[in-house]
This record gives sequence, C-alpha cells and structure tokens, in this order.
Amino acid sequence: MQLKVEGFSENKKKKTKFIFMVICNTVLILVFFMFLPSFIRKKVIKKRNESIAAKIKTSAITMQVSRDDIIKCLKMIKDPEFNMNIYDLGIVKSVNIDNENNVNIILKIYRHCPYKIELYLMVRNGLQNIKGIKELSIKINPAENMEYLKIR
Repeated sequence: MQLKVEGFSENKKKKTKFIFMVICNTVLILVFFMFLPSFIRKKVIKKRNESIAAKIKTSAITMQVSRDDIIKCLKMIKDPEFNMNIYDLGIVKSVNIDNENNVNIILKIYRHCPYKIELYLMVRNGLQNIKGIKELSIKINPAENMEYLKIR
C-alpha cells in the first residue's frame, strides 16, 4: 500500500529527505564538535595539572627559591599605566623568602589606582610559574599619593 501525496513528485520527496538528512547530520556534527572537545579538554587539563602539581611537589623539596629569580620575574611585569616594570618603578617594596620557601611580597600602590587588582593578579600569576615556592603571600599597602614611585 502506497500513500499518494498530491503536489510532491518522487524526485521532490527524495530531495526533501536528502536535505532533511543533511540538516540532521550537520546538527549532530556541530553538537559533537561543540561539547565533546570541551569534555575531553577538561579531562586533559585536569590530568596535566595533576602531573604538574606532582612535579612541583617533588622539586619543591630539593629547590631553594632565590631572591634574584623572584626579582627577575617581577621585572617582567609592567605597570599598565606607566609602561615600566613594577620593580624599577618602586611598586615592589619588599621581597622576603624564609627557609621553607614561603615568599612574602609587599606592594605599595596608590589608594585610587584603577589597576590595583590587575597588578595584584599579574604578580600572583607571574610568581606562580617559579618552581619551588611553597606559599605565596602578596600584601598591598595603600599609598596616599604617588610620591612612592621612584625609578631605581
């Protein structure tokens, strides 16, 4: 038993079915490439972070963090407003390292500086790349004016 649909020839039915299948396959492919890679990416990133954390734990036991390495890293961070590194500009007031590789940094930043949070994040992210740091402490001391800026 065949159904007869008026107005549709057999050729149009085949074209419509083909177009419908192409659309369905395209949607499936898009969904596959949108969601599956993010799932795989998350697994790969998690594994990579775990392996990096394991390497850091083992190397942190044997390595002593040097003040020169930290200062070198701080000199690579530029103040967005003055386009100079924050160490030579005088924003970094002190760098202290104890025997257990705990690093304490004091930044002196103008109280109304619009880049205060950005500078803090740049310092934190920059120093996280140094192997051997057990704990990182960054303190911001607010300054009343910009007289603390002295080029070293």
